[in-house]
Amino acid sequence: MKTKGIAQATKKLLSKEYVFIVAEIGKNFIQTEEEQSVSEYLTNARKLVDAAVDAGCDAVKFQTH
Repeated sequence: MKTKGIAQATKKLLSKEYVFIVAEIGKNFIQTEEEQSVSEYLTNARKLVDAAVDAGCDAVKFQTH
């Protein structure tokens, strides 16, 4: 999984010249027609986080209810 350091993100955020982008991942990453194992759900979540990072996002928020 790709990660950015918290210190690096904080420095950018506090620079006041940087927009901190948060991607929202809905609960659809766990909704499938067939039952999946927890490891498959986590794999899907990691892929979505990686896609958000590749798109330039600084953080992700998982929306579940």
